[in-house]
Amino acid sequence: DNGLNDPDFMRLVGTDLKFFYESGGTVIVLGWEGVFDVPYNILSPFFGVDWTFNAYTREYLELSTAGATLPLPRLTKDFYVKSNLLAVPDGEALLLPKRYSMEELGMDAEDYRAYKHPTHTPLALHRNANGGRVCWVGFVNFNQPIPALVNALINSGGGSGGGGGGGGGGGGGGDGGGG
Repeated sequence: DNGLNDPDFMRLVGTDLKFFYESGGTVIVLGWEGVFDVPYNILSPFFGVDWTFNAYTREYLELSTAGATLPLPRLTKDFYVKSNLLAVPDGEALLLPKRYSMEELGMDAEDYRAYKHPTHTPLALHRNANGGRVCWVGFVNFNQPIPALVNALINSGGGSGGGGGGGGGGGGGGDGGGG
């Protein structure tokens, strides 16, 4: 994942990687290192995404509405992982932090209505007009079911409106949202 920060790496493969993506290919970016500037400084201008680093933390995660449209494995309620999380536009987050109830958060109805549920994600998918896909995989550890999630994402062919084949890695509603 840190290869994207390396000018030599980008000089060697950048043109081919961009052509692959623009031709309908799938690029998987493994963001398990602390590459906090890569989403905004490299992925955003290179692939035309609107992604920024949001947090490095542990979260209970569940499939988002967008994630549920893809043939991804279902997750157990105890899917608790450490990740590098992104803020992404609506519809590009495939997993979101668990949405806690008013009772679980210890709030009254008024406070709960005003509460902004977290929308950062460790698993994002952006599609271009040609069916090309760029995917952020921000998991720090690759214990189960993470390999199954990544494999399903690579082999999904893009779900509705999506594109391309298997994926090279870039080295080293109501979903997503800016916060």
